[in-house]
Amino acid sequence: ADSSNYMPQVFWNAGCQMVSLNFQTSDLPMQLNQGKFEYNGGCGYLLKPDFMRRADKDFDPFADAPVDGVIAAMCSVKVIAGQFLSDKKVGTYVEVDMFGLPSDTVKKEFRTRLVPNNGLNPVYNEDPFVFRKVVLPDLAVLRFGVYEESGKMIGQRILPLDGLQPGYRHVSLRTEANFPMSLPMLFVNIELKIYVPDGFEDFMAMLSDPRGFAGAAKQQNEQMKALGIEEQSGGAARDAGKAKEEEKKEPPLVFEPVTLESLRQEKGFQKVGKKQIKELDTLRKKHAKERTSVQKTQNAAIDKLIKGKSKDDIRNDANIKNAINDQTKQWTDMIARHRKEEWDMLRQHVQ
Repeated sequence: ADSSNYMPQVFWNAGCQMVSLNFQTSDLPMQLNQGKFEYNGGCGYLLKPDFMRRADKDFDPFADAPVDGVIAAMCSVKVIAGQFLSDKKVGTYVEVDMFGLPSDTVKKEFRTRLVPNNGLNPVYNEDPFVFRKVVLPDLAVLRFGVYEESGKMIGQRILPLDGLQPGYRHVSLRTEANFPMSLPMLFVNIELKIYVPDGFEDFMAMLSDPRGFAGAAKQQNEQMKALGIEEQSGGAARDAGKAKEEEKKEPPLVFEPVTLESLRQEKGFQKVGKKQIKELDTLRKKHAKERTSVQKTQNAAIDKLIKGKSKDDIRNDANIKNAINDQTKQWTDMIARHRKEEWDMLRQHVQ
């Protein structure tokens, strides 16, 4: 008899309360089912999204347009490294997929490079994988799959999008049958934001930082005043200005526009620009050197702790787990400091 499974996500999207699967088959549909129902304490019951429970709402699971009352999301996943993926010297890579509505489903598109001969602590450090528009975050799930270079699966993890915590995270892996693996994990950086349509980025930035927008408007008014242009308000002021203009009838001032090319030819502008680029490059090289040094130190410390120990000893060693937690905190603090230093320098250059 055929014991294969169909994808349960299609039926969840349509509001089915129970989807029957063959539990003896540990395939992708079963992994999605078990990963989704880990939530709510693993009791086996999950509350449907609000738009599925309300009688006054109509929902089309095949629609691409946003659902009324639901805010679309943007999800970014940066796969930094793996830890204790395999005790063999094999090449590994990571795939990141998303399952949800047909418009939200992304499969076999995001994959890291292959790191050869390192199953212990491979460093991928890939550019972020960006899921630009997730129409229904409540129905979407994120899947991490770790594979050997031969294509054999090492581990996987299914995480519902509405349960993700942004930031630097360790994602512990599961077997194909969804049993916990004690040590194998991925170190990732997850960002969750509101989806902003193309062309509305400036408007969203204005809403996010109204003080900065007000400051820019004030600066623009000051520049206009410096050019002899003053803003007037009120009917009397406009009438007076109009009468005065009719009396004088002076020709308008014509200013020769300053082009970008002429500005670039100014020696002062060129000198400042080169200096700022050099300062930023120096800071970034310093940060890259520090990251490499910390990474080597942390890897050496882990190698020293596990040397001569069996897999069971490594799994139960509290010192190794504490070391991993300390290293994660150290790395997170360092990355946050690097971002702040670079942002402060860019802001200083603009001022």
